Amino acid sequence: MFCRRLLERGYAVLFFPHEVSLADTGSKDDRLLCALLEAAVGDARAKALLERVSAAEMKAVIGKTACVVGSRYHALVAALSQGTPCMAFSWSHKYRELLKPFGLGKYAVESADGAGGDQANALFDEFVENVPALKAGLDAALPEVRRQVTETFDGVAEVLQR
Repeated sequence: MFCRRLLERGYAVLFFPHEVSLADTGSKDDRLLCALLEAAVGDARAKALLERVSAAEMKAVIGKTACVVGSRYHALVAALSQGTPCMAFSWSHKYRELLKPFGLGKYAVESADGAGGDQANALFDEFVENVPALKAGLDAALPEVRRQVTETFDGVAEVLQR
């Protein structure tokens, strides 16, 4: 399990939910899964975030992490926007495309890739081993990506103002 391997390397692990429902709405709620993962790992350094927090609070938590390993697109965007290296387990090519400008494209494992356990494990180990270097590369790439985003939105605003 990836969590145990992170713990072995001295990292703490935080499981955080993507979807949190309001009481009695019948909608999906990921907090149960997070609690089950915490129990399965059985180590005090692996915690589940079970209380409701705002999107801004969640982004702040993500920004304080050394790295993110996830499968939710917007959590990965939040990580990248703050210079946090991330590895994605995905179902779509869009995850790889998100990570590519930051030099992290190889760390998007798509289910369609047929990446078996050994291959995913090796890639995960490589990712974790290289987190400091990946952080430096991400920090170097981030200003250009931000410039491109600003340029894109300025262009959209210009079109809308006409």
